[in-house]
Order: sequence, then structure tokens, then C-alpha cells
Amino acid sequence: DPLGASETKALPAPKVFLMSSGDSLSAAWAGKRTASCSALAAINAGVMNLMVDLRATNNKLIDRSQRIVMEVCGISRDEAKKLLEQADKSVKTAIVMQKKGVSREEAKRLLADNGGVIRRITKDEPPPIRER
Repeated sequence: DPLGASETKALPAPKVFLMSSGDSLSAAWAGKRTASCSALAAINAGVMNLMVDLRATNNKLIDRSQRIVMEVCGISRDEAKKLLEQADKSVKTAIVMQKKGVSREEAKRLLADNGGVIRRITKDEPPPIRER
């Protein structure tokens, strides 16, 4: 046989593993979350594990921006909406404006002078780690 068909062996069927939400799949997601939070910290884009280096450009991001400003600043949604409008839709700028009681221009200057790191400006302690 020129093609070697007489020496062909059958391969065993591949094994299929089913995982529940408590198995390795959850571990993989936890690893992804850890990596994501580490990346945010490395680029100074996160506060309280929230992506704050964000400009609200569509309805989904507008809602997310409002919720982030509400959580970080401890204010109502209406206050967050007004603050984001004044901050030209920039979450970082809005947070600095509220925490320091400064204008948009002053908040932008402070961010520029401090490498965009909010904690350097506000001197806030890191938040406690919350269980989910």
C-alpha cells in the first residue's frame, strides 16, 4: 500500500469534561478579574476597582459613568449627571471636581500635574476590599 493505509491506527475519542460554575470556570473568571484590576492599577485608570478613565459617549457609558461618580463621591444620580455635564463627560474630572470643590479647568490641571492619578490629588485612603 503506497499511502500506508494498512498501518493506520484508530485514535481514541477525545475526552469531554463538563464543569459547573463552582469549578475551574469560576477560577478562570476570578483570574480575569484580578488581571483586569491589576491592569487598571498599572495605568492609573481605576478607583475602588472601577474604570474611571472613561468619557461617556453613548447611553451605556453615560449610565456607567453616573454610577461610578455616584459610588466614588457618595452622591445622588442627579448630582452625578450635573457634575458629569460640567466635567465635559469625564469621570476623572468629575470626581476631582467634587472631591476638591474645584472648577473643571482646575480639576484638569490637577490631573495633569499628578499623572492622572486621582488618589494623589484627593489623598483618599484605598477603599476596603468588599466581598461579592
